[in-house]
Amino acid sequence: MDISVQVVWSFALALFLTLVLPILLLLFLCLFKKISPLPMALGLLSFFISQILLRIPLLQLCAGQGWYQALAQSSPLVLGLGLAFTAGLFEESARLGGAALLGPRKPAFPGGPPRPGHRTWKGALSFGLGHAFCELILLAGMTHVNNLLFCVLLGMGEETLSGLLPAGQLDTLTAQFAAVTPLGIAAGLLERFSAVLFHLFATSLVFLAVARRKWLLFPAAILSTPCLTALPCWAWAFGPRSSSSSPWRWCAPLSSGGAGGGFPRAQLHRLTKKGPSLRGRSFLRPFGRGYFSKGWPFSSRPLPAARCRCCPPGRFSGRPGAPAWRGRTPPHS
Repeated sequence: MDISVQVVWSFALALFLTLVLPILLLLFLCLFKKISPLPMALGLLSFFISQILLRIPLLQLCAGQGWYQALAQSSPLVLGLGLAFTAGLFEESARLGGAALLGPRKPAFPGGPPRPGHRTWKGALSFGLGHAFCELILLAGMTHVNNLLFCVLLGMGEETLSGLLPAGQLDTLTAQFAAVTPLGIAAGLLERFSAVLFHLFATSLVFLAVARRKWLLFPAAILSTPCLTALPCWAWAFGPRSSSSSPWRWCAPLSSGGAGGGFPRAQLHRLTKKGPSLRGRSFLRPFGRGYFSKGWPFSSRPLPAARCRCCPPGRFSGRPGAPAWRGRTPPHS
């Protein structure tokens, strides 16, 4: 049974988009100082520890238990939502630890203001990209490496793989690869792209929770994962999956991308100096006016205002209502 050339080229394109392109993009952004290397490294480490070292081994341990297999057969929807909740719990806890480590640093000189550290819009973006691309590389990129290698070895002849795999397993894998279509691979890439947007969204929620002391945003970030997974899980459990033209097969990539992809765009626009106004946007009002702007530190407590001996007393003294110049020399009238 042969695999079409279009499927092989689709696997090669998916390999480039999920393995080579993320690495090149991270190197480019770090080289031109668009993102910070330290938050990006912590983002990579947060996914590796929370998923590869903790959650996935625990799930493999539970998969051999009788109650897990019974739940998978009787209530697949409940199991899917439970797995999504554990993913949110482990990943958001790792993000919370990373945001705590990226707090303000000691003053550069005795008596000076605390340095902002990496709790800036740049630090949040760096952490989110590191976390998202680590998942993209380890879960999707390595999978497409195996897929492409299997296609190449199968093209050399089944005798090449007959010594590596049992006959029954080889026939099963060959039949599965023969059923793959380029459209299905494109749907998987769309799902991975929406997952990257969702990771940026979840990272912004956790950083906002730490920076603004809005701790309700942390459980909201945890619950956002099962909420976005509810639609594809429900479609998988109750929708018709036999037909390749069924609209349910698009629910998984479009649900996370449509529901979670809109907020990161608005949030990342707000990270810049010339972001959209908060007027009329009730879901952004809790984050405050001017948040993430000008690279100032993530803190609910403003830095002490600078005093100017040439100006009238109290004008720039940091009293309520007076402008805070955050350590810079205020303009003279």
